[in-house]
Amino acid sequence: MPPLQNAAALHIRYETVMMKRISLLFIAFALGTGFACAQNLQQLTIPMLTLAADKTHVPVGQPFHLTVHAHITQNITHLDNLTLPSLSDFDEVSREAHLVPAAGGSDYDEVLTLKPKHEGDIEIAPVTIDAINAETMKPSRFSSTEQVVIHAGADPANKDSLTPQVLERYAAIGVISFFIAYLTFRIGGTLFDWAVDAYKAWRTRPAPTPPSNVIPTSLQLASMSAVERFRLAITTLQRDPSESSAEALRTALRDALGATEEETMADILARMPESERSILGRALRAAERAAFIDTSLRRSAIDDGLPIFEIACQRLEK
Repeated sequence: MPPLQNAAALHIRYETVMMKRISLLFIAFALGTGFACAQNLQQLTIPMLTLAADKTHVPVGQPFHLTVHAHITQNITHLDNLTLPSLSDFDEVSREAHLVPAAGGSDYDEVLTLKPKHEGDIEIAPVTIDAINAETMKPSRFSSTEQVVIHAGADPANKDSLTPQVLERYAAIGVISFFIAYLTFRIGGTLFDWAVDAYKAWRTRPAPTPPSNVIPTSLQLASMSAVERFRLAITTLQRDPSESSAEALRTALRDALGATEEETMADILARMPESERSILGRALRAAERAAFIDTSLRRSAIDDGLPIFEIACQRLEK
């Protein structure tokens, strides 16, 4: 072989060997970097990861709640590498997170109170958790599957946001109101005579004699069960959404669950049957929020909690 061809062949072989060595170094570096990152991840099994909103049609500037719920098979004291989606289209009012022991592991709940900044359909991306999958022992990204879309509408308090559809609805209501007023005027004489006769009959009827065995209110409360007092507290809160009513409902709910003054919410949840923990746990958190939230947000917290209190009461009445 001529010397030039021999030198070219040696040069090509040298380049091939060097490229293989460089490739091996890059692969080793990548594996080492991935192994080091994986060492910082928790080993978890997450059979449930959800992202849900308590309502999807919200006026601009009005609050709603976005809830992250994760059930982890392992017993943990903290949850790392949870990534929330971008919420730049919302104003964040508050954020509360709870990690409590649960049957077969731990439950993580995070509640965000948000307000839409603008009108339109706003899509919220899934929430994710990076961890070592305890079943496969490989780095994994757990993600919620529910698609959350907030339909932000015009604020009813803003008169400048009236749309043609709303104006047409108001016009139709005005026409119907005119015809109702006209019919009322035409038959007003008959209705007036009927009202007078009914009033005379009511005035001349004998007054009912009150029963002699009326039980005072204090005795009625003493004879009620804890669940019945919880039902009464819900009714009182609907009628009077004040701080004292919210605190009374929180006390009644804890009594209905058999809680002592020393027990925390985590203690109560820990001894609940797993089938009851979801509803009653949400009711407990809603009662805590309504009783201790800032005064300016209490009415919203009470309105959000009333449906949950009703469901919890029905569950306890069974």
